[in-house]
Amino acid sequence: DAIAGCICNIGYEGVDGLACSACTVGTYKDVNGSGTCSDCEAGRYLNVTAGAVRVTCPGETASRVGSDSITDCICNVGNKGPDGAACSGCLMGLFKGVNIRKPGTFCIQ
Repeated sequence: DAIAGCICNIGYEGVDGLACSACTVGTYKDVNGSGTCSDCEAGRYLNVTAGAVRVTCPGETASRVGSDSITDCICNVGNKGPDGAACSGCLMGLFKGVNIRKPGTFCIQ
């Protein structure tokens, strides 16, 4: 059999010696060999297929498990800024008490 000695590459899942499939966006496999793709960890994203290297969200942001875009990185509680960009803390006396994805979510009194 032509693929009997083959192993799945990094970024591909399956069983060695059989056909392998590319990991979908938001998932990764960072070792060669048999195995399955895993969801990106919270706070990281991966926006390519067959990927292995996850990208860390910008400063003071977080993302859910399995994120596939930088815009999934949203400001942490107590910070403000646009989705996918580094966020900054609210000014003294103001707060943002939710980690929410919504345009125009500002710090309030």
